[in-house]
Amino acid sequence: MLEARELVLRQRFERMVQEMTETRDLLARLEFSSPASAEAPKKIDLPKKAATPAGGEPGDDGPADSPARQHTLRLLRVQGALGNCRKSTQEVLGVAEAFEDIRKQLINNRIDTEEWKNRLQNGIAGPLRKIADPMFPELERRLDALQAGLDDVRKGPGLRDRAQQQADDILLAMHKVLDRMLELEDFNEAVDLLRNIIKMQDQLDEQTQRRQKQKIRELLKE
Repeated sequence: MLEARELVLRQRFERMVQEMTETRDLLARLEFSSPASAEAPKKIDLPKKAATPAGGEPGDDGPADSPARQHTLRLLRVQGALGNCRKSTQEVLGVAEAFEDIRKQLINNRIDTEEWKNRLQNGIAGPLRKIADPMFPELERRLDALQAGLDDVRKGPGLRDRAQQQADDILLAMHKVLDRMLELEDFNEAVDLLRNIIKMQDQLDEQTQRRQKQKIRELLKE
C-alpha cells in the first residue's frame, strides 16, 4: 500500500516539474525590445489604402508590435507565472507532507531502516519543504517586482533574468528530488525481500502448528 502511494506521489510530482518547466519558459519568452512599429511611419511609401492590413482597423499601424500589445503580452505571461508559482507552492508542500506520512507508517509498522528513513525525510520530504519555502516565495517576490517593472525597458530585462534564474534553481532542486523518488525500485527490492521473509515465517508457523496437532492426536490415541 505504501509502495503504491509513493508511486502515485511521484507521478503527481512529475506533473509539477513539467508545470514548473512551462513557467520557466513563460519567463524566457518575455521580451522588452522597443516596438518595431515605432519607426514604421518613416518607411511607409505606399498609398493610404494599402497601409491598413487586411482585417485591421483604419489607423491601426501594426497592432502586433504596438506598445499596448507588448505590455499586455508581458503582463499575461508574468501573471501566468505568478499563478503557477502560487499553485505549485501548495502542491509541493502537500507532496512533502504525504512523504512524511509514508515515513511515519513505515516506523509504525516496524519495517523502517535508517536508509529508508533518510531517503524519505532528507532526500525527499525535507528538500520539498525547502522548495515550497523559501524557494517558491522568493520566486513570487521576484515575479511581483517584474510585474511592477513591465514598462521599464532598462530595468525589465534584469528583473526578468532574476526571476528566470530563481525558476532554474527551483527546477534543479525538483529534479534532484525526483531522482531520489526514482530510487523506489531499490526500495521495492527491499520490500520484496521482507515479504519473502514474512511468507517463509508464516509457512514455518503453519508447519509447526500441524506438527503440534499431529502430536496431540497421537497422544490421544495412546
